Amino acid sequence: MYKNIMFDLAGTVTDSGRAIISSVEYALSDFGISDQPQEKLKTFIGPPLYDSFEREYGFKGKDCDKAVGLYRYIYEKERM
Repeated sequence: MYKNIMFDLAGTVTDSGRAIISSVEYALSDFGISDQPQEKLKTFIGPPLYDSFEREYGFKGKDCDKAVGLYRYIYEKERM
């Protein structure tokens, strides 16, 4: 008998790519960053957000925390 069951739906059962990309765009806009190439934004699908903001935009520390917070705020509010 199983006690817990976990599902990883992103990309398997649901297509969350558009919601992820639009949430990244929302977070970046607060830093004055807009009109980013879709291929660059698609790199956020899958890896941890902190890693992606650091790797793709060089965010560190508080800026990375802020970007992830903005992403989570809008994703939970409007994209779920």
